[in-house]
Amino acid sequence: MKMLSKINNKLLPLKAHFFFKSGGLAFMPLFPVIARQRGLPEEGVGIIWTLTPITSASFNILNGTMADKFKIHRSLMQINTIIMAIFMTAFFFIPKFSSEHEIAIKGSLSVQCTANSNHYIFCDDNYSDVSVYENVTSCTAQNIFNTSRGMENCPMKCQISPTRPLEDVQQGEASHTSQSVSIRIPLKSLCDRGKCSHVEYISSSALANMSCDSTYDITCNHSCLNDEESKEMPLDHLLQTSAFWLTAFCLIISQGSFLSSSSLVDTLCHVALGKENHKFGQLRVFGAMGLGLMGLIGGSLVNYFSKGKMEPDYTAAIVITIGFQSISILTTKWINVTVPGKQAGSSSIGDVLCSLNFWLLGGTVGVTGLTYGTVWPFEFIYINEVAKVWDPAFDDSKLLQGLSLFVDCFIGEVLFFFFSAHIIKRMTTVHTFSLTLAATAIRILLYSFTTNPWLFLAIHLLHGPSFAVFFANMITSTGKMAPKGAQATLQSTVSAFFTLGRSLGALVGGISMRNLGGSRTYFILGIFVTCYTVFYAVLTCFVLKRKSHHTTGDNLGDYENANQGRRENSKVVNEGGGSGEQISGSVCQLDAMS
Repeated sequence: MKMLSKINNKLLPLKAHFFFKSGGLAFMPLFPVIARQRGLPEEGVGIIWTLTPITSASFNILNGTMADKFKIHRSLMQINTIIMAIFMTAFFFIPKFSSEHEIAIKGSLSVQCTANSNHYIFCDDNYSDVSVYENVTSCTAQNIFNTSRGMENCPMKCQISPTRPLEDVQQGEASHTSQSVSIRIPLKSLCDRGKCSHVEYISSSALANMSCDSTYDITCNHSCLNDEESKEMPLDHLLQTSAFWLTAFCLIISQGSFLSSSSLVDTLCHVALGKENHKFGQLRVFGAMGLGLMGLIGGSLVNYFSKGKMEPDYTAAIVITIGFQSISILTTKWINVTVPGKQAGSSSIGDVLCSLNFWLLGGTVGVTGLTYGTVWPFEFIYINEVAKVWDPAFDDSKLLQGLSLFVDCFIGEVLFFFFSAHIIKRMTTVHTFSLTLAATAIRILLYSFTTNPWLFLAIHLLHGPSFAVFFANMITSTGKMAPKGAQATLQSTVSAFFTLGRSLGALVGGISMRNLGGSRTYFILGIFVTCYTVFYAVLTCFVLKRKSHHTTGDNLGDYENANQGRRENSKVVNEGGGSGEQISGSVCQLDAMS
């Protein structure tokens, strides 16, 4: 009974919302892998995951500003959660990218009649371009023959017209002066004869009335079914596919609404916690539980139902996404948190946006976003590549992905979200970022050296100090820095630094993964994060020294002294999250980043 009496009923709906919403997001980290399996090349992954954060950041800032202006935080959160659920589900139903390469070929088709059958001679006008013709023959003789799909034909879709003047065409041929036909060439029937190919048989009733000893102009698009080459689909061809734009549209809308709903619920959490806002991680831990649990269960179900099938079966993922997101939408009905009605003047929010502390916070958040923008879209793709090198017959990729999410969430996020309040209060918000940056650098460098896919599970233990503590510290820092009445605006603005960093990271990551490979990409990224960690530590300790001071008033948020009572003579107030500490006889002191 004592435990029940300690339950904060005001926070219970927020905890339930975090659990079910995050549980329904369990497959979002796998979206890049799913897109790759559908034929989207790495360059396409980079493009989409570059566009998505940019549009999401704009969408998020707009929603945050509207929420603060009209005091509709909960309503906007509900609307964005519904939109996110719809477009996340729609993503699973996007058709595969065409795994066919179409090679344009212009030439002539001659008809030679015999007593028993008709023969067709296909001559390529561009035979001088040997590579084009070789692509045709390799498609027929090698690629199709070696596939496990049981394909026996290599299709050519052609537009045919007679080479003779129209007035010379017999009346019976008039309907064939310009027509689209599909020519299917069975294996072993295409015989190279100089610059032409002798086709023993063409399966097309549309050619039945073609005149003997006639020659027709023909323009064909020759398709080769080749999954390996489809991964290297040219960019211009990629941008012409409907699957690319459907994928981009679903991700842009779902990610934008996800980011907006997350920033709004983070704002409501900050208001609900009041002066104990450093305990945000203890609320967010329920989201980690939902994500980790459903990541493990969902990954195992997808792995089980995909056994013996050529394509992964994501039915379980669809059911989990729809079910959990529906429940998360229902929980918002009981979230009763009122954001303070006082609207900050433009000068108040302007002072924060122009402060050095804000830009130091924004820069650190942006670098972290760039790092995870390079990691998240390609992480599971890279793990799959490492697994295939380690064991070409590796068949537990979905299980490994589910276990990775489980380790990230249950061991990493649950543990460190819960203790993040103690870490932030003891280390101060400023120095907590140093911890998260160092953990991130170590994590990325370990990625670059790993050759056994199962060792990634051990590396994922660093997800707690590298991301969970960072995220809790970012929300706490921003909430304390925000003027009253502008919490959602500042939360969405700081979040925009993270998403814009992710955008740049996805762009650079896509190019680097394609040209350098995963190992080199992560090694270079790890060195970059290490350098920024050193830069940040030096900057915060030696460049931003100020005299200790106490500030009162609401314009810059709450202030606290985490070290009060420990070092009375060296007590300094950190405007955003606690005090600095006396290091080697000098005072390391900063303005608020919290």
